[in-house]
Parts: sequence; structure tokens; C-alpha cells
Amino acid sequence: RSGGPMLDLHVHDAHFIRLLFGMPDKVTSGGRMRDNLAQFWHTQFHFADHPYVVEATSGTIDQQGRPFEHGFEI
Repeated sequence: RSGGPMLDLHVHDAHFIRLLFGMPDKVTSGGRMRDNLAQFWHTQFHFADHPYVVEATSGTIDQQGRPFEHGFEI
């Protein structure tokens, strides 16, 4: 049993962002739910000591015949 895609996948994105930029002062996240689990989400990490906002988008698409893909963009 897993914690769902958000806990199983997005936690790694958040951890990597924290390693690069430090602890955010504010985090805002929104997305789409399906069967009481987050299926797709977009998160913004705000830092008081940096003039930028770091964003991460992740999610799952359940389609038969569609291969698994993973990537990131900087």
C-alpha cells in the first residue's frame, strides 16, 4: 500500500528543491483529486531570502498503452 502519487512521487521533488534552495517560507499547492487521491498537482515554493519562486508540477495519468515517462526541467 502506498501513500498515493503525491506522497510517493512529489516528496522527492520537494526534497530536491529544499536541498538546492533551503527551507521555503511558504508553500502553495493545488491540483486534481480522483478517488480521494491527488492525481495531478502544481506546487510553488516561496523563499523570503531569494527573489524567485520555485515551481514543481507532477502527477499520474492512468491510460492503458501509454508508456511510463519521467523528466524534469531547470
